[in-house]
Amino acid sequence: MSRRSKAGKRAQSAGKEWEHQIELANQRYRSQQLADVHRLSEPYTQIGGVGPFGRFTAIRSASSTVDFQGVVRGGRSVILEAKSTALKCTYGMGHVQRHQAEALLRHAEVYGGIAGVAIYWQVHAEAYWIPAVPTGSALLAVPADWCHRAASHRRDHAEALRKRIGRKPTQLELASLAVPPQASVRIDHLRAAGLQVPLVRWCYDWLAVALGA
Repeated sequence: MSRRSKAGKRAQSAGKEWEHQIELANQRYRSQQLADVHRLSEPYTQIGGVGPFGRFTAIRSASSTVDFQGVVRGGRSVILEAKSTALKCTYGMGHVQRHQAEALLRHAEVYGGIAGVAIYWQVHAEAYWIPAVPTGSALLAVPADWCHRAASHRRDHAEALRKRIGRKPTQLELASLAVPPQASVRIDHLRAAGLQVPLVRWCYDWLAVALGA
């Protein structure tokens, strides 16, 4: 296995672990009747028949919008995308894919729901909440239009890539697009703005920060 493949495996494993941590918090919210938030599964389509031991081949038929969706006590809806990074200081918000950024924006701006990205910094073992539409103190750490930038960046660069290679880019090729540096966030700025997700009884209480952001 190449060094790049190993790094990709580690990143995928870290991302899955962070999603698991969020789900642990969601279970606590449900038990306390604070919120009912669940992981959204990616849609897959089975191809071919079922083999030995019930195994079959499937391909992803579409990309899910975001990772989690639900409702908080009082009836307000909430969606969030989970991200994890091995970097020390910064995170490029352009890593949020176009359809994810558009879903976050639509949920917050059109429907008035809670929407954002929960980022886990592996090096520091710290998590932060990035609201889709920053207000108040969050504006000190998060570009006000980062969601718009992430969406338009992916759209414009995907079209340029399609013209250059003469076909529709694959998801892997789209993921390799350069992240716009002007849409990056710094962990120290997020910390100063009060966007750090507290660790409460071994669970990251992301909802407490999301409600206050």
